[in-house]
Amino acid sequence: MALLTISRLPLPAEGAATVPIDLAVEAGQCVTVQCNDEQGRVLVAAIAGSAAGPQPSVRFKGKPLNIKDGDTSGRIGVCVPEDEAYPRMKVKAYLDFWCGLYGEHRRPLGDLLQAAGLLDAADKLIARLSASERRRLQLVRCAVHDPELIVLENPEQGLDLASCAIVRQMVSGWTAKGKALLITCSSTESAVSLSGDAYRLTSYGLKRLVARDETDEPGEEDRGETNGREDRRGTNGGENPEDTKDTNGKEAERGDLKEKNSEAASQPAAASEPAYPNSGAPRLRIAKIPAKAGDKVILVDPSEILYVESSDGQSMLHLETETLPCAWSLNELEARLAPFDFYRCHRSYLVNLKRVREVIVWTRNSYSLVMADPSKRAVPLSKGRYEDLKRLIGI
Repeated sequence: MALLTISRLPLPAEGAATVPIDLAVEAGQCVTVQCNDEQGRVLVAAIAGSAAGPQPSVRFKGKPLNIKDGDTSGRIGVCVPEDEAYPRMKVKAYLDFWCGLYGEHRRPLGDLLQAAGLLDAADKLIARLSASERRRLQLVRCAVHDPELIVLENPEQGLDLASCAIVRQMVSGWTAKGKALLITCSSTESAVSLSGDAYRLTSYGLKRLVARDETDEPGEEDRGETNGREDRRGTNGGENPEDTKDTNGKEAERGDLKEKNSEAASQPAAASEPAYPNSGAPRLRIAKIPAKAGDKVILVDPSEILYVESSDGQSMLHLETETLPCAWSLNELEARLAPFDFYRCHRSYLVNLKRVREVIVWTRNSYSLVMADPSKRAVPLSKGRYEDLKRLIGI
């Protein structure tokens, strides 16, 4: 039996009072949900018992969840960005205070502080912690009573890279100990890097991004499936308009990736020349990528593109200062951008290898590429392509 199930959720600014979804989290499983900040707050509020308006349908161990019940509250830990600590207290004293509230007066805190990278700050005033350290302290606070279920709202928001690495190690450690985790994320990269069970929350329900233990063969997002369903319908059982978009670029990506890259490198001109319907038309080398900006078509030089993301069938070109939609599918862009050192690092991402600054190994199964731009944006690197990329760039 799943530890947590959610079957109905009220979403803000939507026509329907509630959106039917099918979300279940088991012990030892981490599930991430990519959504905007407001949707994330609604999802966490549904579990915390503070949802306003139409009530969600949430069950814990098969029974309607009432987190205000004393026994239940001791089994669940919740952490949201708005959580604040007492600045005049020291780190360990603050955690001891929370342990007392849960009746865990003798709970050893060394391991939790070590995992959060705060062991050396145990006797430090909270006011003197950095913003990232204070956020990590709140993660420890939500776990001091050894809960069975941990719910985190956007835990990596505003964190430095070192803290992101620590958070991902903490999540991995909690999962290994049999905890159930539900995490909301504002970015797709965070969602797929934190867990192999990642979903996107839309106004039509949940759409699976990654299934755990998958290989690098295209998943549900490439095939247009929603939450593991193959009937191309939303989780409310009706037609999902987002899945009726043009799916020309969602055909399965097959074959050996290394062989494809080798062929593209040996024949750059052929890879970048589009096949025109009129066989008599001249073949031209495409050196620009068309993108939409309002009612204008912008021609983007490949060198300006940091990475390309596919979201709900729409390719988005991420530049340093803006993000532009492109009508071409990710597979089409992969073929046309191969001569410019773009690499399919994930089923939903193409990355410009010339603009990659770092390769980060978060955990044994979690990797990211950090871009060489002022904001140091991160792009997920799938487990199956990590070794291939190492061979490709010689590391």
